[in-house]
Amino acid sequence: MVTKDQFYYDVRKALDDKGMHMKDLASALKISPQHLSSILLHKHRFRSRLKHIPKIAEYCGINYLPEDVARYRSSELSSSKKK
Repeated sequence: MVTKDQFYYDVRKALDDKGMHMKDLASALKISPQHLSSILLHKHRFRSRLKHIPKIAEYCGINYLPEDVARYRSSELSSSKKK
């Protein structure tokens, strides 16, 4: 089980490894650094996390999603298959 805190740590580590800062990632995502921070720290609305977390993971080369996002996406996929 991957927590949101582990994801935040891994994002920071990936950026450090690339010699980048949070503001660089925010710029690439076309959001403010404050918005990025609130998404990563789970202080923003869930819909915003659903939209941005997969993009953040892809940009940073992280091959997993935090538990809350992964759980929602898997339930969303299974409900769409039932239709």
